[in-house]
Amino acid sequence: MNDQNLARAWAALDIPVLALIGEFDVRTLPVEQEYIAAILNARHPGNGSCRLLPKMDHGFALHESLQVSVAHEFVGPFGEQVLQETVRWMQAQ
Repeated sequence: MNDQNLARAWAALDIPVLALIGEFDVRTLPVEQEYIAAILNARHPGNGSCRLLPKMDHGFALHESLQVSVAHEFVGPFGEQVLQETVRWMQAQ
């Protein structure tokens, strides 16, 4: 992926996009999801959205703390909020 111009790829989209990130995600940063939304909105205002999902890791598993998330990444109950946020976003489109 390092050889790709991801910003250009995101900017080329003319569709609504929801970028999700878990609060305890250690594989990406909230600023990266905010950047995706900003890239989309620069060309097509209103197309980019991002949401931070409390207590979730990169795979949307729920954890009580960042330390537990790091020790047990992807292991835990699925965070239903990801579905709720996605459906709410889709309905708003």
